[in-house]
Amino acid sequence: MALAGYGVWALALQVLAQRTAEFAIVWIFAPVRMGLVGPGIHFRELIPIGMNVFAGRFMSFAGGQLPRIILGYVMGPVELGLFTLATRFQEIAIQTAVQPFATVARIELRTDKPGSAEFEHIFSS
Repeated sequence: MALAGYGVWALALQVLAQRTAEFAIVWIFAPVRMGLVGPGIHFRELIPIGMNVFAGRFMSFAGGQLPRIILGYVMGPVELGLFTLATRFQEIAIQTAVQPFATVARIELRTDKPGSAEFEHIFSS
């Protein structure tokens, strides 16, 4: 599709084809077949939780992929690639500069009782 001139849609369909192939391979080689067999009351109890999980996952996916779809459609594949590369650099910077401090801060805050003077001192510094 990329050679035929479909541009960014070739990338989207590549991901779709990859996920379909992965699903088919797992389905063929899985020793146990999954299904929705069992008491229906348990399934009905899971519907509200499942809807919340689905909504959260969908919003997370849309928040990450929607800008890429719009940028790829409007600007083209080169700009989309540069945008993706810049996003990776941003993620690397956050993981190396911010995340270690946040992890250490959580460990240090566990030692003191919330609301105490020591906790406030560590939290504010």
